[in-house]
Amino acid sequence: MLIHENYSLRHYNTFGIDVSARWFIEYADDEDLSRLLRDEYFSHCKSIHIGKGSNLLFLKNYDGIVLHSGIGGMKVREEGDDIFLRVGAGILWDDVVIFVLKQGWSGPENLSFIPGEVGAAAVQNIGAYASEVKDFIHSVEVMDKYTGHGYAFAASECNYEYRYSRFKEDNSPFIITHVVFRFSRNQGRCVTDYGRLYDDLPDCPTPLDVREAVIRLRRSKIPDPSELGNAGSFFMNPVVSPQQFVEIQSRFKDIPYYSLGEQYKIPAGWLIEQCGFKGFRQGDAGVYERQALVLVNHGKATGADIARLAERIVEKVQSRFAIRLTPEVKYISAVAGPLVPKIFSEETDLQTFSFRLVIRRSDTPLRLREHFRISLREGLLVVLCSPDTCFEERAIQWQLQTILRNVLRDEAKRLLPVRLSMLAERHGFIYEDSKVNSARTRWGSCSGRKVINLSCFLLLLPEHLIDYILLHELCHTKEMNHGTGFWRLLDEVTNGSAHRLRKELKMKGMQ
Repeated sequence: MLIHENYSLRHYNTFGIDVSARWFIEYADDEDLSRLLRDEYFSHCKSIHIGKGSNLLFLKNYDGIVLHSGIGGMKVREEGDDIFLRVGAGILWDDVVIFVLKQGWSGPENLSFIPGEVGAAAVQNIGAYASEVKDFIHSVEVMDKYTGHGYAFAASECNYEYRYSRFKEDNSPFIITHVVFRFSRNQGRCVTDYGRLYDDLPDCPTPLDVREAVIRLRRSKIPDPSELGNAGSFFMNPVVSPQQFVEIQSRFKDIPYYSLGEQYKIPAGWLIEQCGFKGFRQGDAGVYERQALVLVNHGKATGADIARLAERIVEKVQSRFAIRLTPEVKYISAVAGPLVPKIFSEETDLQTFSFRLVIRRSDTPLRLREHFRISLREGLLVVLCSPDTCFEERAIQWQLQTILRNVLRDEAKRLLPVRLSMLAERHGFIYEDSKVNSARTRWGSCSGRKVINLSCFLLLLPEHLIDYILLHELCHTKEMNHGTGFWRLLDEVTNGSAHRLRKELKMKGMQ
């Protein structure tokens, strides 16, 4: 196990952003990881697990623990014509592609030259040229970071969708240790019917032919991160309803699209290019001159610089096409939570939706090994600490943050599902289920299966903004994309206040 303090992450994010981690820990195997998860110091720290950072944007230094997998190895098991390949999460994804094709097998050639590691590929469900990694995943082996227990999920249990899996949720407790892929010994027909890829191939192409063509195309559209910092495609391609597509096509006759049955996927790069951003530069943050979907760091851009450019693009596309782009790149900061005090002390006086938090020193020592005494009665949460408590100690701050988060989560589980159900009944929405988590980067989300996830930190907002977020997610049960239909519906259920409430919410620090 490798442990570094105040460690630079420049080589662990392909944007090349010069940020550091308070602690950087690379574990070598499952035993290392299990031992780390049982460590008391680790359990009190904020932490994030990364691969090579090919899909991350660090907004600031990470004041916590950054974990990285050093688990390697590939093991082959054969069953008839099926090949099962168990791969360590720390292996580079493209090394897997090379290995598979050298064996004469087929499958992942369309995913050639995608940066990053195997664990991250399974989290993100990477994809390119009409292929996704989920198409070849048999199972995913994980470890629960809270219990240290190991599990294996079949691909069907991973909730894979476009650039999504259950492991991508902010509150996911799972760390991927290995991925088991299934490939075919018999080379079937390669997937080649995707735009320019088809034009760049010979008749009856082999998987190696496809790999070479994919690499040529990627090199022509995406710069080498070692030369020009980037994370590949910055935004997901939006998916719109037939009604919304017809409305857009009536105004933009030449709009490219891909039919997905009852929905249409529109290339985000085309939308961005039509807004004049191709080759655009804002300081050292820019849009790549060959592919508008790629944001780049020309040298000294910060994560905040890239994020500001991305927001400018989102707003312009929204204004012109009534489509709101969603970043494929994950923003990383190290805040304790939205609106949470950075430092807890006797002066802390925090009002939440259902309780007020105050911290007081006890006049007498607490019981042996008792650091805090907690009482929640009639809307008042009193945290009583011992007379000699030193609030400057990092461990004390972590414990106080944990106390607040746990109370928020319990209160949110008591209040939010009831409020969500009431609003759904009032406005005629139907959803499958609701869950409360401790996400620090999103107030809420709605999956394709109409499961609504809500952050317990919602209780730090005023009531009208809580309702706005609940209604926002309920609207996603009918309109998954942030298009014209979505905002029209949200306006209807918020009495025409959707955009005003959205602007107010942006001041609160999360998406």
